[in-house]
Amino acid sequence: MEYAQQQSYNSAITRALMQRKQCLIRLYIIEAFDLASRDVGSFSDPYLQIVYGQKVISERQSYQLDCSDPKFYKMYEFEATFPGASPIVI
Repeated sequence: MEYAQQQSYNSAITRALMQRKQCLIRLYIIEAFDLASRDVGSFSDPYLQIVYGQKVISERQSYQLDCSDPKFYKMYEFEATFPGASPIVI
């Protein structure tokens, strides 16, 4: 590929990647393992808390009693605009 063609191709790719696109993010959380104990004398009672931009999802009512290897099997969806979407914090 000639230099001019390569530059044109790179420019087209850059423009395509920088266009704002509305997207749907799907977050699958299957399981966690070897979680540190946060309770005195027993394992932790883990639950999920997800923060995406201003949206906070807390699964505190669905905690798993005394479990260092919890299995969640959950799926969450978020609407986003790329580039520039907020990070997802789990």
